[in-house]
Amino acid sequence: MKILFLKFALFLYPVSLICSESKEQLFYDAVRMEATDEIAQAITLYEKASQEAVSIKMLGNLANLYYKSGDYGRSILNYRKALVLDENNRDILSSLAYVRKVAELPPLKAPDIGYLTGETNNSWKIILATFFWIGLLIITYLFFIRNLKKHTFFFLGGWIVGNLILAFLINTSGKNKRLTELEVIAIKPKLSIETNASNTIQLRRFAAASSNANTKVKEGQSLLIEESSIGRINAHTGQNSGKWLLVRTPDARKKGWVMADEVGWVIDN
Repeated sequence: MKILFLKFALFLYPVSLICSESKEQLFYDAVRMEATDEIAQAITLYEKASQEAVSIKMLGNLANLYYKSGDYGRSILNYRKALVLDENNRDILSSLAYVRKVAELPPLKAPDIGYLTGETNNSWKIILATFFWIGLLIITYLFFIRNLKKHTFFFLGGWIVGNLILAFLINTSGKNKRLTELEVIAIKPKLSIETNASNTIQLRRFAAASSNANTKVKEGQSLLIEESSIGRINAHTGQNSGKWLLVRTPDARKKGWVMADEVGWVIDN
């Protein structure tokens, strides 16, 4: 059995090494193409490399190339993806703000308070669980030994208030986390880019290509996928028209149906 396991491990090692070298080779080939201004080829290589593993540097380079090619939607999309990895990266924030300005989109809203972002949600859950059980054990012990002095009831009140505050932080950070999971960026389908079509995306009244536009948004605009009452995304698959998604702007002023290739997910689904 040990010999069989060893052979299997020796087989997997070169395979993993080849995969790692393949990813690194794609990245360096993309950098070389970028240096020689072969933007289309560099974008293709970066996209292939990002399917295996992503980094802030890779996403930043890809966003820069899309900007150079005039594809502001995908440039903004990749900057947003980079910020999911590091929401406080100043270079990415600065570049994103610049591209949004060029694309004639409104300035970025002020970032959420650090301890209320979606990334902190799991940490708050751990803190709440620890705080709850330690406090409960202490209170149980105090009541068990009949130490019912004034400070015991102060401790009990503080424990209840602390639990309520932590529950609020979990709820708020959880909502922010879900908003990030539902965020998409309006992008032009590849065919539209090749034909120099308008830089706006139609939000249609119904999930059909023949439907009139309810309103429009510019490429690069941040949108949110609408959820049903049971927490599922509102999607529709037509017989010949592909998949449709119901979206809205963050301020809920604009709402309508878009085709799946007209938006890019900030967090891949």
